[in-house]
Amino acid sequence: METQLTTLTQNAVQALKDADYNESTINEYLKTFRFLLQMAENMNTDYYTPELAQKFLADTANSRTGKYSLYRDKRHKRCIRMLDWYEHNGYFRLDAFTDTQISKPGTIDFQTLHSSYLRYLSDKGLANNTIDTFRNISCKFLLYLETAGYPGLAAAPATVVPDFVAAIRNTWSEGSLRTALSGLRSFFTFTGNRNLLNAVPGKALRTRKIIPVLTEAENQSLWNTLLHDSSIPCRDKAIVALCLVTGLRAW
Repeated sequence: METQLTTLTQNAVQALKDADYNESTINEYLKTFRFLLQMAENMNTDYYTPELAQKFLADTANSRTGKYSLYRDKRHKRCIRMLDWYEHNGYFRLDAFTDTQISKPGTIDFQTLHSSYLRYLSDKGLANNTIDTFRNISCKFLLYLETAGYPGLAAAPATVVPDFVAAIRNTWSEGSLRTALSGLRSFFTFTGNRNLLNAVPGKALRTRKIIPVLTEAENQSLWNTLLHDSSIPCRDKAIVALCLVTGLRAW
């Protein structure tokens, strides 16, 4: 559909305000939308059209130097993505212009919740890598709830958290999984859902291979070393002897 451009941009700005975006961010969009309105006037159109969108996307040169401007390119792309989403779906998805390869939830309530969480992370001033990980894990969890048929966090039982962790652990390294658990705690703290927060494992269980059984010769060699090598501290000898006698293994 083609929408009257002034109305479309006004509604977009109102959506940003309703979502409590920072005033500085809203002003950046206002500035970019004014450029878009000026271009539409030069093209003698009052409507948002594919031709207008393409020409605006191609307008990446600095107005003073005439050279390519990364800032201008990014601002134009974000605004066009926002307006395009509305034209195709009938509502503003405020994270639709975010560059990410992560699949997003399909339900509007989950999308709105996730967008609010991303603003929360940004306002906390976290490192970009941490924000990326937390965004990733929270998005995956919402997608997991959608697939399982839960309409919202309040409807999800606490058991869904360990089930989710078990589902992703084979695709995440130990270090990444520990960070992911921190991301889940952050997300559930933001939502105020204590039930799910308390269900997050305290730590990511490490996966260790059990060493092979010692041969008789290896076993005897160890005992000989423990009994006759005076250079080994008594504490170390006691630990090894305890493992040999009890069969203790890494966990």
